[in-house]
Amino acid sequence: MDADERGIIEIAATPGIDQSGISSLLAQHFAVKRGGIFFVRAAVGPTELPPLIQLVGTVAAFAPLSVAATAFLTRLSEKAADASWKAIERLFSRRHKDEAAIADLASSIVKARNQMGDVGSVFFGLNFPHSHGGTVVIVSSGDARTITEAVVGFVARAEDISRVVEAEVAAGTKPSGHVRVEIDRGRVTEIHWIDQNFTVQVRPLPQQEQQ
Repeated sequence: MDADERGIIEIAATPGIDQSGISSLLAQHFAVKRGGIFFVRAAVGPTELPPLIQLVGTVAAFAPLSVAATAFLTRLSEKAADASWKAIERLFSRRHKDEAAIADLASSIVKARNQMGDVGSVFFGLNFPHSHGGTVVIVSSGDARTITEAVVGFVARAEDISRVVEAEVAAGTKPSGHVRVEIDRGRVTEIHWIDQNFTVQVRPLPQQEQQ
């Protein structure tokens, strides 16, 4: 199976985050590329920037996992009180390769966010329209349930999200930076970005009933 069939995930992180461990975990399911994150520092302000990890992949990496992701969100919603990662991890059956891949995606990001301490952000999503920024959900919370809902909720709708962004690029409202996907309790609510005319664009994503 070649990289295009497996789907590619690109990982970039600031120092202090275990890229090797994340890469090893995800390489069981995806073709993984590692890189660095470059910042433009302001002339004034703090010299230390908050930690960050960006994990973006192709539609081919996430779209095949959508059915398993949707099923997991249903189980997670039935266990509203289970917030710890250990409790959430028990909800993953891992009997199917797709669910194992989603479990390891969520696990890697929960662990990476834990390494950041009190501050830090996770950018997770698609490497489209460009890999630096991409179309992402941004998670700053260290809460395991919030992270899991964001990751699995994005995976469940990755193909739909991609179609919306592709249509907007074709229509001439190409983003100047990353496209931000808002997720509330596992459901994508809207997609927004600043286009190349510096206009804020907001698009809802039609809801679908979770099975």
